[in-house]
Amino acid sequence: MSTTPCTCSTSSHSISLAPCDVDGCSNTTASCTVCLPGFVCASCGYTYCSDHITICTSCASKACCYCIEKLHGSTQLLDFKCVTRALSSTTGTAIACHPLAVKLPWHAVVVLKDFDPPITLLTYRYSKAASTNGTRPIAVQAEHFIPNSCFIAGTGRAGPLVPGAGNYSEDDALTYWVNDDQKAGTEHKYLTDQERAFCLECEALGQFATLEQWCDFMQHTTVKSILLHRTYVGSARGIRSAPLGKRRLHSAQQAAYVIRQMMQDHFENMMLVSASTPLRNGIARGAVPPSTLTVAQRFTI
Repeated sequence: MSTTPCTCSTSSHSISLAPCDVDGCSNTTASCTVCLPGFVCASCGYTYCSDHITICTSCASKACCYCIEKLHGSTQLLDFKCVTRALSSTTGTAIACHPLAVKLPWHAVVVLKDFDPPITLLTYRYSKAASTNGTRPIAVQAEHFIPNSCFIAGTGRAGPLVPGAGNYSEDDALTYWVNDDQKAGTEHKYLTDQERAFCLECEALGQFATLEQWCDFMQHTTVKSILLHRTYVGSARGIRSAPLGKRRLHSAQQAAYVIRQMMQDHFENMMLVSASTPLRNGIARGAVPPSTLTVAQRFTI
């Protein structure tokens, strides 16, 4: 554990220790009431150590590693509010990521229970079995964090894999249950539309996103999906006194990060797909990525 010292060094100010609200971070900030706002995220209202907070390029507000985002094609780091403002006059899908979140420690999975319905991760094989033995909830489908077609070199749900896809198979891929079966307004349709837009963007550029870049994009997309389609029930646990809306945002961001951690770990360690493996723009029916990409074929999120 490390402690960030109070920045004002004024002996007359009362100093207290504020824990970092990144799950798994043991750092604290020694701060007085004058300096503490410098460690509070303007978007979610939670307190972070100096390792996990930065400044929004646009508005200069403090922003935590969860709330800071980067839009595709821009080098600016924007907080949650500035990203929302930037996208308010546009249509379509925001290709974005949370660039500082990749440095976070592993989170506790209990945050997945902060929403109703709770988020349950399971293999596609188990999900299919649950549908036949009556243990799968009504009106849900299994969501692949990265579309199955991105790993398949040909048409159909199975077949030869793209180069570097290890021992990937649809049945053994990790999924989670989302609402309904691709109907308008449901979580499954929303996620598929975002994935399609990402594939179309890459295909239009003649580029291929890697497994890690897909995880970056899907972490961002999953935050938005949870906020749109799931009910926050974490307040019942009474952990925080922050306003309900900010607790909901904070939990959605943590839950999306947990999903991303577990999915990427499963891809890399169970299916032996490297984080640097370029994937096919499957939903766009794109070409199979070559074993070695040229500079022009590399996607930069």
